[in-house]
Amino acid sequence: MCGSPSSQFKRSQKTGRAKCSTCGEIMEPDDDFAGGSAMEAPRSSRRSGGGRATDRAKNPGIALLVVGGLSALISLGYSGLTIVGAMQGPPPERPGMPAAEAAGQKFGFYAAAFGIPIGTFVLTGTILMGGYQMLNAQSWTWSLMGALAAMVPCCNFTFLIGFPIGIWALVVLFDPQVKTAFR
Repeated sequence: MCGSPSSQFKRSQKTGRAKCSTCGEIMEPDDDFAGGSAMEAPRSSRRSGGGRATDRAKNPGIALLVVGGLSALISLGYSGLTIVGAMQGPPPERPGMPAAEAAGQKFGFYAAAFGIPIGTFVLTGTILMGGYQMLNAQSWTWSLMGALAAMVPCCNFTFLIGFPIGIWALVVLFDPQVKTAFR
């Protein structure tokens, strides 16, 4: 270090490096000088994780949020129809049907009537959470789970648009620069 005060260093927005205006010495962002880490990035830019890499994750994140929102609307409608159907009860028993088979039929009817809507809401919540995390470059794991959930064909009514968006999100997420930009 040349001995110049830290105020003589100008930080580059692109690289995060600082250059001394007196001698031209280059300092890396993690180098300490002036008794502390004056080169530490401000909290807001450090949170974004690196500019272009996080910007690349924003569009797929928004797309996942759109898919999740559409899935939520469709799931609400489907759940309403399922509740109406469940209130009518299971199909009538066939004459001479054993009691165990009749009980299994009722169980299967109610398990499907309530299990499928619960599954759709879990998948929808995962897509929405993954899209939010990807948009803000916060959790790579949640973003990955949201992209995968958007591609699941069962229990996801937006599969036809969710599949290509999920692939797009996966391609972006597995880019090494984007992966390191997440906290």
